[in-house]
Amino acid sequence: TNFLWKIKFFKSNVKKNDTIYNELDEKGIVVIQNFFSNEDYEFLMNELNKIEKENYFSLTENHVDSNVNWLTGKIYSDFERTNKIYYLIDKNFKRYLPYIEKVLKLKINSKITYSYQNLYLPLGKKDIKDSNATWHHDRMFPCIKSFIILEDCMSLENGPYNYMIGSHKLNLNRIKNEYLNSVWWVDRIKNKNKYKALGLDAFNKRLDYLENCEKKPILAPKNSLIISNNMGFHKRGRLMGGFSRKMIRILFYDFQLPYYKRFLKKIVTNYTDKNKIKNLSNSN
Repeated sequence: TNFLWKIKFFKSNVKKNDTIYNELDEKGIVVIQNFFSNEDYEFLMNELNKIEKENYFSLTENHVDSNVNWLTGKIYSDFERTNKIYYLIDKNFKRYLPYIEKVLKLKINSKITYSYQNLYLPLGKKDIKDSNATWHHDRMFPCIKSFIILEDCMSLENGPYNYMIGSHKLNLNRIKNEYLNSVWWVDRIKNKNKYKALGLDAFNKRLDYLENCEKKPILAPKNSLIISNNMGFHKRGRLMGGFSRKMIRILFYDFQLPYYKRFLKKIVTNYTDKNKIKNLSNSN
């Protein structure tokens, strides 16, 4: 799939000397500050704070036994309580969609899903477990995860997103590293008890040929957009007690899947969303 992607022709309006795209292409990640206007940002935060108090979002305490509480939920375009902020986010985000399309070599015409996340670690607790806090990649082909940072994430206490700069590139070192991880994965399947005894260390992937890639916490002020090519290695940063990380998450995954799989996934998602919206409307 990746080699076919490499040779695929895609016409893009993004210029060759565009600094945002060039950084995304070279490093695998880019941070864009001042995503919203000040007025739009204040409106969004006021609405999200009100919605939080209305218990619209779902709270998962001690998510995957990590001690971290996750407050999450989709922002629906066709639900009265969230449609204004959906279209506010969508209007601003689509300015940067051409960069994502150029990375994926794909025109995106489908409705974009925006999801709210608020991760919080209570005072006196330690952020433990959770395999997402170990180095990993999501796909072996280009895929994009974007975050709109809603509150300052300028210190390690906030558990910032971490990225291995340049690890997204399909070069000889990456291919050799994938071979090591394929052997590691087969061994995990064959020796489940051995890896179970290792606990979280069982999720540590091999990075032998990627040690020259800088492991970098992605610090960003509030109202920033992060675009990350998650073919590259990344992880969730560990929160310190009393700190949180709020964001809007946007995923662009699996566009390379066969059409029938994407079609079936869309049917299931639409059905689930309609039921969720119906339940939310009835509860109000």
